[in-house]
Amino acid sequence: MDRLTSMDKEDGYNFRCELCDTAVVQSMTELLLRGLATASVDSTTGDIFKSASSVAVGVKAEMEGYLFLRTETLVRESVDGAEDHSDQLLKASTRPTEFLSDLIDDFMASKRNLLSHVSGFLSSESRLNKIKDFIQKMEMENIWVLDERKAAAETILENIDLKCSFHCPEKFADQDKLDEHRSQCKFRLVNCKNDGCLASFSAVHFEEHDSICPFKVVPCEQLCEQHVSRREMDRHCATVCPMKAQSLNEQSGALDVRSLTLIIKEQEAKIKKLERDIKTQETKVKKLENEFRSGKA
Repeated sequence: MDRLTSMDKEDGYNFRCELCDTAVVQSMTELLLRGLATASVDSTTGDIFKSASSVAVGVKAEMEGYLFLRTETLVRESVDGAEDHSDQLLKASTRPTEFLSDLIDDFMASKRNLLSHVSGFLSSESRLNKIKDFIQKMEMENIWVLDERKAAAETILENIDLKCSFHCPEKFADQDKLDEHRSQCKFRLVNCKNDGCLASFSAVHFEEHDSICPFKVVPCEQLCEQHVSRREMDRHCATVCPMKAQSLNEQSGALDVRSLTLIIKEQEAKIKKLERDIKTQETKVKKLENEFRSGKA
């Protein structure tokens, strides 16, 4: 980060956007907290003189340094041509949370003491419960506060996101231009506009969220004239929808449009399969005819 800031000052562009994909950063902050809890628990298992709490601060500093160094080294060696990290870079630039998880796993493995390596311990319920309890304790005691984890996650993301798919690399010469950009940046934080929904996310995910938001009001799935929120759709279609079709035998219950649609789709699938089977048989028949003619000739 210091190197980047220095370069920015040299070219006159001192104001960096630095906005990131909030969903990715959130996932990374959770990985960091769990990684710290796991490393702290595993490094003190069976030690009567140390506890996870007593080593957590030191382990946190070690883990941050390890992750920063690994991500910076990965990019530098690839750019310099010293090492071929193409597979790792592909994962880092397309699946950053998965890549970070791999790095944290490597760090956690290095912190396990002798008892932690005992067969069966790593998958034991006791260990998993200790880790879960320590995560809660760290959150309550602010051992690694969210803002600090977020800053660490953003630094790591900027290091590995070479294609800028999950963070904004834009730089500006003055604050006014930066502010103007941030008001339009695809990584700016926005709130869902649907009544009752409290979700917030990067603007780049607006359409994705809107397409599944349970509070979004959409036309009735059974094509009545009403508009209903997605979360109320099933109840609407099963109870008050005027397009709810009734079977001739009331005792057999209601057969709504969605059920009919499902039946039609199943029948269409069967028809397509039969058509494919017929074509396969026709191909076999033609092949046999050709073989017969060749033999006869």
